[in-house]
Amino acid sequence: MQAAVDLAADRGFGRTRVSDIVGRVGVGQGVFYWYFDSKDALFREILEDTTRRLRLFQGAFIANEDDPVRRIARGIVASFDFIVRNAQLFALLDHESVRVRRNARPGAGRVHMLDTARHIAEAIDNGDVRPSDSTYGARAISGVVAQLSRDYLINHGDDLDHVIQEAIDFCLAGITGPRTIKVSELRAEVDLTPGLLDLRDKVGASE
Repeated sequence: MQAAVDLAADRGFGRTRVSDIVGRVGVGQGVFYWYFDSKDALFREILEDTTRRLRLFQGAFIANEDDPVRRIARGIVASFDFIVRNAQLFALLDHESVRVRRNARPGAGRVHMLDTARHIAEAIDNGDVRPSDSTYGARAISGVVAQLSRDYLINHGDDLDHVIQEAIDFCLAGITGPRTIKVSELRAEVDLTPGLLDLRDKVGASE
């Protein structure tokens, strides 16, 4: 699996052949097919192994913390640390995003968000977080971590802990702070002139 990740990070998974992988390891193709039915099966196992290892690390990082809000913050730190230490793997998964969606088990991508949503729901029950749909908060946190970690891997000059701090501040303020401006108010403020309506129709914006 590691040999596949190393090779595919350079050339893409589609261009990485089974013969390349076994050649890197120093075994015959028969050994590969003893463990995996196909290259896609190998890719699926890489995805599932990544999910398992990330959850294991996150679980250890938030262990013995009773405060759900602090668990969320710790989870953000753990996620960044895991992604940065597995940069080559996540670069591959990012590059092969279509293949990721095709190979992922049903609901596999929801596991981390459900974990976070559970912590948010507990914080809501404790009165530490404003009432909201915890699943949307969890998705937002996941999106922030994914984007900022991707930016960090591209811009290595940034200080990692500074990036993590920005993510924590943004995410926790988002779930603990009050609601800000209502969507209905924003829509009411905009004068839907014929020109704007025509532009909306051209670009396909929602009603």
